[in-house]
Amino acid sequence: MPILKEFRENARRSILVGGDIDEKLVHRLTPEICRLRSESSDPITVYINSRGGFTVCAEQIRALLTTPDQEGRLCRVVTVATSRADSAAARLLALGDYAIAYPSAAIHCHGSRLSDEEITSDKAEFLAASLKKSNDEFALRLARRIFARMAFHFANLRGTFEDIRKSTREQGKAINSDLECFAFAIHEKLSSDFRKLPQSAFFQHELLVEMSHFIFGKLKFSEKDPWAKTEVKLLKLLLDFELRKRGSKTWSLSDGGIDDLSLDFKSLADYLFGPHKKELEEHLKSFGVLFLKPEVMVEFKQRREEGHHRANELLEDKAKPIVEPMWYFVVSLCRLLQNGEYGLTAKDAYSGGRLRSWGAPRGQVTSRRRFVETLSVTGP
Repeated sequence: MPILKEFRENARRSILVGGDIDEKLVHRLTPEICRLRSESSDPITVYINSRGGFTVCAEQIRALLTTPDQEGRLCRVVTVATSRADSAAARLLALGDYAIAYPSAAIHCHGSRLSDEEITSDKAEFLAASLKKSNDEFALRLARRIFARMAFHFANLRGTFEDIRKSTREQGKAINSDLECFAFAIHEKLSSDFRKLPQSAFFQHELLVEMSHFIFGKLKFSEKDPWAKTEVKLLKLLLDFELRKRGSKTWSLSDGGIDDLSLDFKSLADYLFGPHKKELEEHLKSFGVLFLKPEVMVEFKQRREEGHHRANELLEDKAKPIVEPMWYFVVSLCRLLQNGEYGLTAKDAYSGGRLRSWGAPRGQVTSRRRFVETLSVTGP
C-alpha cells in the first residue's frame, strides 16, 4: 500500500542527525539532503541520535528538508529517535511530519534558553520577555504540528469515554465532557511524573470558560466605546471574579493578587483574541470529521454527497463545539511544555495505564513539566 511509506522509516532514503547539532553537521548533511530531494519526492527519514546543540542549526536542517523544489514538490519528513533526542534534537523530532521513537529511546525537552555573562536587572527583564516570546511562538508552532496527531488520538480513544465516565463515577468523581474524558485518557497513559500536564491544561481551559461566562454575562458592550474603556470594564469584572473565586479573607492585591489579576487578564485576552484563534477554522475544515460521533458521521457522508456546503454546516454545528476547546487544550499543553524541562522515554510518549483518581488541582497551576510534544510518537 503506497500510503504506508508516508508513515514508515526508510533507511535507503535517510540521513543521520548524530552528535552535536552545529554548523559542521549542517555542512555535512546539506549535500546528502539535496541529493535525496533531487532524486525523488518520496519521504526522507531523519534518524536522530543527538544530545542537541544549536536550535538555529536544527532549523537550518529542517529548512533544507522542507524546502520545495522548482516544481513545488515537497518531501515528507519522517523523524525517528533511535537512542537520544535532547534539546534541539527533540524539537527536530517533534516537528517531523511523522514522528517515531524506538522503545529504548530517551527524549529530553526544555523551553528556549539564552545565556549572558553579565545580567543586570534591565537585561534580565529583556531576556525574560524574549524567552517568553520565543516559547510562545514555538508552542503555537508545535501545537499546529501535533493537532492532527491529537485529533487521531481523540478518534481512537473516543470508544473509551463511557467507560471512563462510569469508572470515575464509581470513584466519586464526575467527568462529563468529551474533552475532559480525552484529557483523562491521556493522563492515564503517562507515567506519574507527567500526569499533571494534561490535567493542568484541561482545568486551565475550564477556568477560562468559567471566567468568560461570568464576565460576559455582566459586561455591556457599546460600539461607541473605545477599546480601552471596554478593557477597563472587563478588568473590573475580572476583579469581582477573583474576589468571588479566591475569597476576600485569604486574597489581596497587595499580597500577590495584583500579579494574579494581571496574569488572568492576559490569559483571558489570549483565550478570546489570541493568535491561536486564526487556526481554528482550518483545523475544523481539515480534522472536524474525526470529532463526529458515528451516527452523525452517517449524516455527514449523506450531506457531502448532496453538496459541500451542507456538509460544512454540519461540521460547524456538531464538530466545532468539540474542536474549539480541543484546539485550545493542545495550545495550553504545548505552552506548559515550554516551561521547565524533563526527560522521558518512548513508553511515556504513548503507553497504556490503569484508572486513577482525577480531580481539579488545588490553587494555581504549578506543573511545568515537558510533555511528550510527540504524544504522537507512534505509528499506525
